[in-house]
Amino acid sequence: MDDRDRAASILLPPERGRHGENPDGSAIPAQLEGDEELLSRIARPEDVEIRVRPAADGRWLLTIAGADQRGLLSLVAGLLTASGIVILYGRMTTRRGRATQPGSPGLVKILDLFEVETQEAADNAAFWPSFAAELKALAGKAAHGELDNARQGIIDRICAVMKRHQSPAKTLLPVSIRFDNDSSETMTVLHLHSEDTPGFLFSFANALAMLEINIESAEVVTSGGEVRDTFWVQDLGRRKITSPEKLQQLRAACALIKQFTYLLPRSANPGLALRQFGDLVNQMLFQPEWVHDLGSIRSHRVLNNIAALMGVSRFLWEDFLRMQYENLFPMISDPTLLEKSLGREDFLAELGAELEAVSGDEERVAVLNSFKDRHMFRIDLQHITHHIGDIRFSTELSELAEVVVEQMALLC
Repeated sequence: MDDRDRAASILLPPERGRHGENPDGSAIPAQLEGDEELLSRIARPEDVEIRVRPAADGRWLLTIAGADQRGLLSLVAGLLTASGIVILYGRMTTRRGRATQPGSPGLVKILDLFEVETQEAADNAAFWPSFAAELKALAGKAAHGELDNARQGIIDRICAVMKRHQSPAKTLLPVSIRFDNDSSETMTVLHLHSEDTPGFLFSFANALAMLEINIESAEVVTSGGEVRDTFWVQDLGRRKITSPEKLQQLRAACALIKQFTYLLPRSANPGLALRQFGDLVNQMLFQPEWVHDLGSIRSHRVLNNIAALMGVSRFLWEDFLRMQYENLFPMISDPTLLEKSLGREDFLAELGAELEAVSGDEERVAVLNSFKDRHMFRIDLQHITHHIGDIRFSTELSELAEVVVEQMALLC
């Protein structure tokens, strides 16, 4: 089949086959006849096949077949969101093929079925062929080791969709997270129930990849503005996730991502914030005191501070991750610290006490640099979170510089 034949087969007539039932009892399309045949066309990691059928009430049945590769689910979810496609129902499954050569593993494939809504598809005949071409290009990048590059290309578009949504209320979303290690012999089942937020599936799939967790299957149901998602997951060794620490990390990732994507439209630069969000998840979940940090980070004011920090300054965010995370995190998690203004005398007293506690030139230089970095971070964060204005920002930064230069001259 050449490319023209493949393009023509993307859009098929309405399916009049059987229908199954959602977990809530509502009707959903059954596995459509012929969709399994798409899997036979998948021979290489970069291969993707797509089939679309119009359904009732302006909905569409979308089937995607491809090779199971790291990050593919996040790309699929990201492109759906970026294209303005609303997932009403999704069923994602993994299929393990037979080895083509003795001793070699068979190609693992995925078959995803979605019931979706999109107004643009009804008005634009080129919508689905364009979607298919873009997804194939993204999968090709991922297969050739360019996953991050593929993600970057759609993040800004995801955030543009988020920006169009109504500004969230000043309350956090209730999130119900439940684990089941009894229903399956080989997989952990994760049940998540919360309000629907665009971009969540994209961010969640990315975070699970960072936590070295595979999504073997998933079921996504959106109804009445709420989502009831179920994920069947394993670790990289294809085992259940039974470690209490790993389960706690997974629970933390779910709650953190759900709240963050809910508040993301408030960031000055959502695209930059979303790019850097993975760094926060990776950094926080592997800190010795991450359980305590999670309790702090789930407050609305703290999440707003983080969204502001990630969405305004890449330099400041990299400083946060690079320099004494354990010392800088309290500035974000305790908003009262951002309301304090310090002057020259305060700086001299604090730095003097710290220098007196150490001996030796190298130790004093290290204290001085730590002091400088810590307070520069605090002043910058106060400014971008609007705790201080331009005049106070420039005054306090100037006084800090004077004290640091003066003390360094004395040390010299």
